[in-house]
Amino acid sequence: MLHSNLRSKSILMLFLIPLFSYCHNQYPIGVSDPLFRNLTGKSLNNIRNLSAFRVTHHLSEANPIEGRQLFNTSAVRPMVHVGLGGGDYSFTTMGVSVFRQINATVMAGISAQYFGENGKNSLLYKWQKIPLTFESMIDLKKYHNNRSSVYMKIGVGYSFTLNGSFYDPNEYIHKKVTDGWAFNPGLGYRVNFLQNTGLNFDVSYHLIIDKIHDKQDAVLAKNYWNHILFRTSVFF
Repeated sequence: MLHSNLRSKSILMLFLIPLFSYCHNQYPIGVSDPLFRNLTGKSLNNIRNLSAFRVTHHLSEANPIEGRQLFNTSAVRPMVHVGLGGGDYSFTTMGVSVFRQINATVMAGISAQYFGENGKNSLLYKWQKIPLTFESMIDLKKYHNNRSSVYMKIGVGYSFTLNGSFYDPNEYIHKKVTDGWAFNPGLGYRVNFLQNTGLNFDVSYHLIIDKIHDKQDAVLAKNYWNHILFRTSVFF
């Protein structure tokens, strides 16, 4: 409505000003005359207002988030993780990751974590793993100008076993747990408290596959370790 009124008034004044000029030539009025100042002042103000409205409207259409803060503008995003897992074993995890932004919704990177068993178990060795995985994170839904998002994650890689050699007194032989493959899909929620700094909260399923060998490297068994991991991460 304001745009229409201003346009109508400006067009009207474009016709009135030449008419006023003609009348002024016929019936001279000084520039300092109040009538002259009133008419010309209003017409110029209307034209200025209409021009400003058009420029502002054009900018708002070209950049709808002009004037609002953008989040996660850095191309590289390091992370530090801590978490707790449960399943075949109860364990604590800590780790680091480095991701790079591929496009507006996808990041890819590498992650290294330590899984350490909590307490004692029925095995003759302590369950400890270091999965090294290539991971991707995909934003499913963004909120508040990318200040927060719900995302899906997936990782595939190799898991290294720590302290895998042990003696089995029941079979009177030495055994060794090998390294193996790691796979971990999950869902998470991200929120920023600074432009490029914030927290991730995710839950994921972790599968690690390894084998048990004897002293001559003969395969004695194949293990499938299944866990659910709850993790918090700080990114910056």
